[in-house]
Amino acid sequence: MACEGQFFDFAHLRIFAVMQRIALSYAAVSSFGLTSFIYGGIHSVVSSGYWSSFIHSSLFVAMHVGFGYPLYRKHIFIKL
Repeated sequence: MACEGQFFDFAHLRIFAVMQRIALSYAAVSSFGLTSFIYGGIHSVVSSGYWSSFIHSSLFVAMHVGFGYPLYRKHIFIKL
């Protein structure tokens, strides 16, 4: 794989693999309706809509931390 005349090193391939995992997880969430299932499960335990939304958004952030933490530990940084 070439990019501007240079080959990708392992760090670029690792970033590509993690981005593919994130894309597949979003595809699974959207196609199987997991968001409404997860939120419904949280809302059945926590009756307050405010707190169930807070827990749901915290799980969403935790999912991204789970994908990004291995990259951070290997000192692979993505500039946005």
